[in-house]
Amino acid sequence: MTITRVAVFGGTSDSNTLCTWLRKKNIPFELSVATDSGKEMAQRVTSDFRIGRLGPAAMIEWLKRGQFSLVIDASHPYAMELHKTIVTASQAMGLPTIRLERSSDISDEIQKAANVYWVNSPEQACELANQLHCRSILLTTGSKDLKLYRNSLQCNKLYARVLPNTVAVELCANVGFSLDEIIALKGPFSQSFNAALYQELGIELVITKESGQAGGFVEKVTASIDSGVLCIVIRRPQQDALVYDYTVFECNELESIVTKYIN
Repeated sequence: MTITRVAVFGGTSDSNTLCTWLRKKNIPFELSVATDSGKEMAQRVTSDFRIGRLGPAAMIEWLKRGQFSLVIDASHPYAMELHKTIVTASQAMGLPTIRLERSSDISDEIQKAANVYWVNSPEQACELANQLHCRSILLTTGSKDLKLYRNSLQCNKLYARVLPNTVAVELCANVGFSLDEIIALKGPFSQSFNAALYQELGIELVITKESGQAGGFVEKVTASIDSGVLCIVIRRPQQDALVYDYTVFECNELESIVTKYIN
């Protein structure tokens, strides 16, 4: 099979790195992103992209119309519904799939830290947080589950650190966050920056995701450990049920795979 174009699903720093790599290798591609923040990232690396969420039928139609012959999923590790749709649509089209996964190497210091707690879902995070009885909580989990946190967490002050775009800020406001509770900043941030923010806001608990290096995970958690701030980490969803043809962690691993589909 000869690759005519590669369909890339992204909107992350990982997908930007991938697109840069593909361009250097002179491999034609089109990038699909779901949100305005994804669009902003896409514009930094390519003019050949589309924006908007795709259901299974719409994704199949896009793959068919674009005459793609390979699919690379470089979307966010927590976007499980999107991962499922990509695999389903690609299989329906008979297209090989590659998952570009974020490395999740976690040090013993983080794994064994007494003030770091591990859970499997936002719901479990809320349940545990309420048991810890913290007065001031910082969310660094993105904007998807803000309504759940706002309605479930019992604390005096709840802060949300989100991307500095209109959609994220409006979502915060719509679910009840006041202006002084919205921290609109683009990361990732250094350990010292995180520690200073925790101290400035009087944070007693941070809720975050196992987002890997691209998401500044280590810096967030290490700052919590060193500052004596409690931290709840939502584990990365398992993708065992998803059947990608290949899974890689670095763009350099792609070359030997992609060449299999080039005559």
